[in-house]
Amino acid sequence: MQIFIIDKRNRKKSAPNLWGLYGFDKYCMRLKEFATQTKTPEQLRIDSLKVTKDRAAQAVAAERQRQQIAKAQKKLSAVLHPQIKSVTPKL
Repeated sequence: MQIFIIDKRNRKKSAPNLWGLYGFDKYCMRLKEFATQTKTPEQLRIDSLKVTKDRAAQAVAAERQRQQIAKAQKKLSAVLHPQIKSVTPKL
């Protein structure tokens, strides 16, 4: 015979809390079970596409940043090492 207590907050049956009966409830952690449901093939495909989209967005952001850095390095190099143009007199 099992004894169930109906939890008023969650409106579901739960086993009696013996820790609270003896005053040890402040030391007890509340554990919850999470039921894992299997995903349908359609849900798996959507998840895969979302991950692919996120990776592509990260790749685009990384490429833009790489191009900005390359452009800044080119400008810095041009400022630090200006090319001297030699002028030859025309005869």
